[in-house]
Amino acid sequence: MSRKTLSIISLSLIILMMFVTACSSNQTAAPPQDGSSNEQGQETNNNDSKEETVKRTDLVFGIPQDPQFLTAGRSNGQIPNIMQTQLYNNLLRTNPDGSYSPELAKNWEVSDDNLTYTFYLRDDVLFHDGSKMTSKDVAFSFDYHAGKLADYPSGTQARSFLNFYEETEIIDEYTVKIHYSKVYGPTLSCLSDIILGILPEDAFLSTGQDEFEKHPIGTGPYKFISKVPGETIKMQANEDYFDGIPSIKDLTFSIRLDTDAAVIALQTGELDFVTNIATSYKNTIDSDSNLKWFMTDSPGQGWVIFNTGINTDKVGSKYFSDVRLRQAVAYAVDKEDINIASTDGYGKIINSPIPNTFAGYTDVPDYYTRDLNKAEELLIDAGYPNGFSVNLRCITTPTYYKPAETLIGQLAEIGINATLEVLESGAYWTSIMTNYDYDIAIGNYTATTPDADIPLMQHYYTDATLRYTNHSIKELDDLLDKARSELDKSKREEAYAKAVEVILKDNCLVVPLYQFVVTGAGNANLQNVNASPYVDWKISDWSW
Repeated sequence: MSRKTLSIISLSLIILMMFVTACSSNQTAAPPQDGSSNEQGQETNNNDSKEETVKRTDLVFGIPQDPQFLTAGRSNGQIPNIMQTQLYNNLLRTNPDGSYSPELAKNWEVSDDNLTYTFYLRDDVLFHDGSKMTSKDVAFSFDYHAGKLADYPSGTQARSFLNFYEETEIIDEYTVKIHYSKVYGPTLSCLSDIILGILPEDAFLSTGQDEFEKHPIGTGPYKFISKVPGETIKMQANEDYFDGIPSIKDLTFSIRLDTDAAVIALQTGELDFVTNIATSYKNTIDSDSNLKWFMTDSPGQGWVIFNTGINTDKVGSKYFSDVRLRQAVAYAVDKEDINIASTDGYGKIINSPIPNTFAGYTDVPDYYTRDLNKAEELLIDAGYPNGFSVNLRCITTPTYYKPAETLIGQLAEIGINATLEVLESGAYWTSIMTNYDYDIAIGNYTATTPDADIPLMQHYYTDATLRYTNHSIKELDDLLDKARSELDKSKREEAYAKAVEVILKDNCLVVPLYQFVVTGAGNANLQNVNASPYVDWKISDWSW
């Protein structure tokens, strides 16, 4: 082959290579598999690309008990609060600093005599069934909760949040006036509590309470999909939500009664978040870089409660209808040990059934500082020198069974042989609040409205919605009536202090133990997660 021919071939190859290179330069270079840099030394962002394609929109949330009801107002407590926060909204919301912001209402006015509250509603809110929320739904919801509907005269547990409520007057499609018979200081706080979530009148009345419970409907960021009792509750993001569509689209609440198993499921990724974890797991969570621990102080309290049977038609406990035996238990209790066992010392010892951050709270003494000699003297005086045997009831949640386990040992020191009965939540509440077929139990409560009226009226008034202790005491009713309508701060506190004295010193209805902490643990990749004192995890704010 001649030199000329070779030159022509070489020139052709060079031109061909230049053409291929030019074509290649117009295409996006495939990034290297190790995600470090390409041939030009430029850093590639494979992680961003990967996140865009695989970013999760689902969440599996572990809860320690199966909530008995999902309809707004029908149950109150930590787990019901979580459910209702996802499904419902209020007219207004309480901010962390105690101020109020609009929610379903755009704005509101209060009359000069503080007896009428006018709310101007948003006109762009839809229920989960697609129907518009209007004034008639607000009026229906409050009448239902307050027990003013003929078919539901008992109302719901939310009725104690509507004290002195008379009626809701419909002014027009998006304006209501809520009328009260007496001045009630914490009205706005109560109206912002999720237990007073707004319900759809037409959907509720067309099915009735029991059928509505099977498929509850609200205006909240998530809509109900299904429930398998004892296993799961499924929800889906409300694509029409007036306050923005949640990033988490598919939400599954997984009922996990065994805390150890729940933590293992969290570590393996089967669960993404678990609420109400015992503080004893904090070190385990903190030592795992894939997980994150959440904790904050709470107004929630733990108590020993008794079936007293004082002046009621329900028979009290064979033993604890005698105040001497209730006082014997109170003197046997070591609150510090229970607090350490239950919260690893993160909780706060309490002497009052009113949380110390609530309006109306005053310091009261510990009427039953631990004294085993006094406890034994009371047992002898009551006719039980050798003690007796009794069942102690609680739920599977750590805030119940942890103090119960410790209390058993303390009661044994004075000859009371207590056997622990751990019940499913529905059976527990039926026993404690309906049948009154228990002797002694661990109770707790997280008030979500920071005013003394709420925890005291809900538990200690004669027709209280959560009257665990099966009593009726006129002196106590009179004091609570006086305090709730008193505008003078010092007089109000004085009335509540006397009420606490009647509850504890005179009748020993409960033994306050400790104010606990709210806990949770989750996948470290979850964003915008904030622990709330009221256990109302706002999952609509979360994202991956």
